[in-house]
Amino acid sequence: MLAELGRTIAHAIHAAERSVTNRMDSVTELTLRTTAMTSPLRRLAQATGAEIAFEGLVPGSDDTPTVFFTTTGTTPEALMAASEDVLAVRELVYLADREERGLFKAHLTDPILASYLLEHDARVRSLTIGAAAATIVVDLPSAADVREVIEDIEQTVPDIELLSRRTRTQSPEKGVVSQTAVLDRLTPRQQEVLQLAYRSGYFESPRVQTGKDLADALGISPSTFTNHIRGAERGLLNVVFDNGQR
Repeated sequence: MLAELGRTIAHAIHAAERSVTNRMDSVTELTLRTTAMTSPLRRLAQATGAEIAFEGLVPGSDDTPTVFFTTTGTTPEALMAASEDVLAVRELVYLADREERGLFKAHLTDPILASYLLEHDARVRSLTIGAAAATIVVDLPSAADVREVIEDIEQTVPDIELLSRRTRTQSPEKGVVSQTAVLDRLTPRQQEVLQLAYRSGYFESPRVQTGKDLADALGISPSTFTNHIRGAERGLLNVVFDNGQR
């Protein structure tokens, strides 16, 4: 029963992660590239020779995001050591090995490219960061002003380059809960804990990571971790089943 509940919740989280753009008839897909070294994740990639793949982001109340990412081409020890020389990395935690990729959680003092795009209701399809460049594929609402979005990003990432642009049609999905509706019901800490659990395999059967493993990674007690998970689940299920009415 608990395993089935875990799978149900994980499926709901996956659905909730899809932005409101998923419910539109069409989206504008952009492929962007930058070689700027301003991003803390770019500096980590250059220092270690790693390839970093963005997995998710939890915005902080003080504009300091918590970012989840995976790596190849380096070791956890090398990445942890390199992070000590990157001032914008306030904290870096190695979480697990996932399909031969290291999974990390980083608390940053500076926003990253994905942060700016999310402000425009974008959905980040992929963000790959290497030593030479970073490439991002993103969906924007069809009504979005692409020029305005690019100009906004250029204020922070001057060399951002638009590699391709295309309109992609898709079938509207009925009953999909928007990401905003879910996140508005969760505290930043609940978002962080729930996303960590989801990405670390906590909801899989059998579990890849236990509650104690994740509590240790977060520096909290197992009981506190459980309280955060239960609170986040209540908020998520309230939106899914009651449309946030209770």
